[in-house]
Amino acid sequence: MRFKSDSCFARTGGSLNSYDLESEAADHALYIKREHGSSMVPYQCSTCGFWHLSPEDRQTNSSVCSFCTDRNGNKKDLYYTERDAFRRAEITMQEKGVALKIYKCPNQEGWHLTKGSR
Repeated sequence: MRFKSDSCFARTGGSLNSYDLESEAADHALYIKREHGSSMVPYQCSTCGFWHLSPEDRQTNSSVCSFCTDRNGNKKDLYYTERDAFRRAEITMQEKGVALKIYKCPNQEGWHLTKGSR
């Protein structure tokens, strides 16, 4: 079932569509591709736990790190590949003007982003 999120918002400020199941999100991504020509991919949100859609060129596969936190004590995103981390850093620079560095997680397989020096 598709519904509007109470906690997750698009870059434009509107609520994201949420899906209970990955298969529902994938079906809607196929609909969008067929009807509008846009390539979307489903991802499970680390904030709400539901599934959302992301434009394929913005997708960076990640989960929440079990060990590492940022300076505010929030758990860090853990990017599965160096390429995913680098791509997220590029997107952040383009959209927010914030330069981020990537580094290998010292506790598990994956990569993190930081504003600090590493």
